[in-house]
Amino acid sequence: MSLWNITQLIVIVMVMIIKFMVHDSQDITELLKNIDSSQIENHRQGGFSTVYSAIWNDGPLIYNEEEYKYERKYNEEVALKCLDNSQNIPDKFLNEIKKYSTKTRTYQGNILEMFGISQDPNTKNYIMLQVFCAVHTS
Repeated sequence: MSLWNITQLIVIVMVMIIKFMVHDSQDITELLKNIDSSQIENHRQGGFSTVYSAIWNDGPLIYNEEEYKYERKYNEEVALKCLDNSQNIPDKFLNEIKKYSTKTRTYQGNILEMFGISQDPNTKNYIMLQVFCAVHTS
């Protein structure tokens, strides 16, 4: 992945974070935290997506329901799932994805926690920011 593509990916992720994680206007400044471009790694290309991992140095804000406050989860490994040929995904599907975008750590069965989704302004393909789940083979 070239430096230009990495920079574009980081900008897209930042827009994604603002767009889908901000529930209150005061959250915006807290969510503008960086992903280290030197740590973006291409993991695999499948039938419909390319998956990258990255370290989100400042991490997502997670709401602590016991203490009634947000806490940052530092050095969170995240997955950037770039959906191939996804320019024309229906709004109904995107709204379903947004339902799983969360700030709390709750178990959702086999569904990976989502931090957000955005669209690449150049290719118009969608990119999902999720918890990274390493695949182990034996």
